[in-house]
Amino acid sequence: MAGLLPLDNSCTTCHWFVSHRDDDSAVDPGDCRRHAPTSEGWPTVSANDYCGDWQTDYNPLLRRPSHEV
Repeated sequence: MAGLLPLDNSCTTCHWFVSHRDDDSAVDPGDCRRHAPTSEGWPTVSANDYCGDWQTDYNPLLRRPSHEV
């Protein structure tokens, strides 16, 4: 299973992070959807932020093009 785990525990590799951009930039802002939104919406975080609620995001592995499998 080596190679499946992310290199760090930053928001960009977290299951709860939803990027505002399409190109996966390392400094782009995004939403943390770990907890319910407040009246102001989802908390905005930077992709290189981190917290104690981090969980690995295996979704990028599922979106890999079929010719690379």
